[in-house]
Amino acid sequence: MEGLRPVRITNWTPVGGVFKHVEYKIEINLEGAYWEVYRRYSDFSHLDKNIRMTLGDIWCEENNFKPKLPGKDLPYAISGDTVDKRIPLLNDYMSEMLGFTPPEDKKNLVKNLLRAFLDMDNRGKSGIRVSMELQAGRGGPANTVLRESFALVSRPTSFNLIYQACFIALTSHKVLYVCSKVYDRAPQAKHVLALDTGGFSVTAVSQTRFDLKSLTETFQFCFINENDAAHWMRAVGDATLQQTMARTTEASRRSDMQRAQAENEATRKAAEGARPQVHEYHGSVGGTTDQLSTQFGV
Repeated sequence: MEGLRPVRITNWTPVGGVFKHVEYKIEINLEGAYWEVYRRYSDFSHLDKNIRMTLGDIWCEENNFKPKLPGKDLPYAISGDTVDKRIPLLNDYMSEMLGFTPPEDKKNLVKNLLRAFLDMDNRGKSGIRVSMELQAGRGGPANTVLRESFALVSRPTSFNLIYQACFIALTSHKVLYVCSKVYDRAPQAKHVLALDTGGFSVTAVSQTRFDLKSLTETFQFCFINENDAAHWMRAVGDATLQQTMARTTEASRRSDMQRAQAENEATRKAAEGARPQVHEYHGSVGGTTDQLSTQFGV
């Protein structure tokens, strides 16, 4: 039955700019754990090719190797109906691929190929999440992913209002990563927006879109539903707002300190101006009463 399959393709999402491709969502229940991975058709094709090369054409022919990958349409021709019809065929393919028994001398090689395809080691973690964990494991500062998902992203100044389907991730260090693929790691990100540097502001444009503006450019983020857009706008808005408030408070404290110092200095000078002055006279003039002493009372 479909619901009992340990590996199931359940959904898909278009990713990319003008030339989009499809990322298939694969739900995995193995080794007592659940996780999700995203793979495009070419990933299925590479898996199939590598396993057949590992087994050898002769072995596949003699043992009636059954897994058959469904065909692919013309490049870049993405149709919802076509992709929806391909999902059950891919599910059948994965069931047959996981169900067959390879020869003993090839078993570990085939197993490793399947483990990599199903991301058994990282268990569906995005590239940014893996990057943060590797950084912490090397003694770097602890940094976690607060929110991540697919989104349509546009930079009007450079992409001329063309949206690209990207994978975005916001970390606890207030850094927003915009990636081409789910498994792109931090150095591979298309854009790295450090929201804690200041100068960012968030503006709601519609129920499914908001703009993130910096001092030099504007990024537009569009989501499939209102719920995702609201959560993302709140998360990004909080990151920029907290930094603005912190910087404003710091600036205010410096200003208050400088004003207090100026007031203290003015008070000190005023006090010195009000203090009686003492004038000293040495010697005499003409041996008679000193006019200076008479004038100043000394």
